[in-house]
Amino acid sequence: MVRLDGDDGKPKMRTTHRVMAEYAGLDIEGKCVLHKCRDHACVNPDHLYTGTMQDVYEEREKDPKNIPFPPHKGSKSPRYQCPHCAMTIPPQNMKRHIAFRHP
Repeated sequence: MVRLDGDDGKPKMRTTHRVMAEYAGLDIEGKCVLHKCRDHACVNPDHLYTGTMQDVYEEREKDPKNIPFPPHKGSKSPRYQCPHCAMTIPPQNMKRHIAFRHP
């Protein structure tokens, strides 16, 4: 997240990949910024492109990291395999796991 001055002169928080996409000349108004490399921490302007929410859903379906494992005994939530260490992790913990275990 970066802090920039908005149109009204007040500070506005924006995600770094959206700032970089705008810097690269992409029209981001009302659109989602997607990553060709599928690394959501990436801010390389060459890896960014714009799309709709439908594009976001389609990309998630294609992403091999989003293949659910069957729930563990006694658990109702699916688990996903970490692409770095092959651990199975609940989806709500995946970002935190990658940030702490694989910086």
